[in-house]
Amino acid sequence: MGQQTRPQTVPGVHVATVRDFGRLLRIWAHAQWRIIRSARPVRVMFLIAASTIAALTVPLVALAGLDGVLQVALWLGIAAVAGVLIAAVYTLFAIVDPRSTLFISDDGTSTVLLKVSPTSWHILDHMAGPTGAGHGQRLRAQLGPALLDQADRAGVTITFGARPDMARLYRAAAHGFTCERKISRGSLYARAPRP
Repeated sequence: MGQQTRPQTVPGVHVATVRDFGRLLRIWAHAQWRIIRSARPVRVMFLIAASTIAALTVPLVALAGLDGVLQVALWLGIAAVAGVLIAAVYTLFAIVDPRSTLFISDDGTSTVLLKVSPTSWHILDHMAGPTGAGHGQRLRAQLGPALLDQADRAGVTITFGARPDMARLYRAAAHGFTCERKISRGSLYARAPRP
């Protein structure tokens, strides 16, 4: 098996450490809020859940008294805390996992997570927050060309999964990525190392 080549940092971007934990959770929270705001099925599900809870509040108070409402609030609170704990564990694992490299912008507004193997670097995740402020685009502009150059020198393929609209946003074709195959949530794009 070949030796694993890890990507290097570039100016304005560093490899995340435990010291970046708070910033990483903040970026994650912004990403979750964007999903709730923008993804139609998730938004509909959120509205249905909120409407159901609101509609059940009056009967719960009438039938079970204030205790029923408090129980619902307790379970919702437990679910929220569980979601944050899962995000925290995922973030810590991404930081310490030797098979991954988590890049974060020096201003703490965006991240790129790579799974590293001897023959490829797979972009697993890319988040920015607050959304709509151009933070993700700035990180891609800083890190992208350097990663492509490093991958060419190391002889590794770079891959990522995305919907076609996101691949266009990332200018995948302009950077030499081609659509390899369909995957569960879009397509797998790959760029072989160039001489």
